[in-house]
This record gives sequence, C-alpha cells and structure tokens, in this order.
Amino acid sequence: MDFIADPIDNGAPEYAVTGIATIERISPGQVRITKYTHRKDGDFVTHHEVWDWQLFLRSLTPCEEAVRILERMGTPALPNDDRRREKH
Repeated sequence: MDFIADPIDNGAPEYAVTGIATIERISPGQVRITKYTHRKDGDFVTHHEVWDWQLFLRSLTPCEEAVRILERMGTPALPNDDRRREKH
C-alpha cells in the first residue's frame, strides 16, 4: 500500500523491528516512538522516530487499512512473485 506517490529512497536503512519499546509525548506537538528488536542477548533499540502529533494521529487510519489489506493477502512465494499480491 503506497502512502505517497514517488518517494525518493536514497538507500534508507532497513531495520528488523520486534515492537515498540516506548511512546513518549516530548512536547505539545511531538511524540517520540522508540522501536526495538529482540535478540538472544537482549532487547536493543533500533531507532527513535519523532512525529508531529497531528500527523501521527492521521497516520493511524491508513495503517489500519493496510493491516486489513495485508491480512487478506497471501504471502508471496518469492519476493517478486506478483501473482498473489492484491492490487489496489
């Protein structure tokens, strides 16, 4: 599911995330979301995201829609197997 058209990805890092460690209100207009990964030797923070509070709230509805779509989809046999991907 695309949230914006034609994003520019200049090699942004990819993190394997286990879950959200914390969500903090850091100012009246911002929230910081700390994500982590679980490994044999403990839980490690992968990164912090700082969101504008209103943009964060607006992002929840499209994320819920994405979850509904992803739950209906089968998992592709191969990373580029388009035959089982839902078009939208």
